[in-house]
Amino acid sequence: MKKIYLTFLPFLLLLSACKKDKLPPPIENLLTSRNWELYDYQSPYYTNLSGYFEGTLSFRRGGRVEYIDTSGQVYTGTWEHYYHDDTEKHSLFIKVTNPTTQDGKSEYYDHIEFLDDRHFKAYVYSSFYENIFLYQEKR
Repeated sequence: MKKIYLTFLPFLLLLSACKKDKLPPPIENLLTSRNWELYDYQSPYYTNLSGYFEGTLSFRRGGRVEYIDTSGQVYTGTWEHYYHDDTEKHSLFIKVTNPTTQDGKSEYYDHIEFLDDRHFKAYVYSSFYENIFLYQEKR
């Protein structure tokens, strides 16, 4: 019986090692380590960003987020990061509410990618075009 276990042990170790290689990069660590601001966007149909996150986004561990808009209004809410095994892409969902006015904002970014540790792109795909939102670390 011991020989059977010893025969399968190297196979199991190899299998578990391969699985670790497929884990997504630590995007949560990058998101939660800085405050972020939208600095540019590329969109064929949007002329202003009033409905989007123009202020400062502060992601916290545990899925909490704080958003301060350009007029100083504070919103709180949640965020979720998704990793899609089939496409190997990362998505991000943000939902916030201003507790005073009950005004709410939400966005689902179909794909996010970090350009470096201080900049990331967030894509919103539509049927016929894509919108690209560029975020940078707020200093």
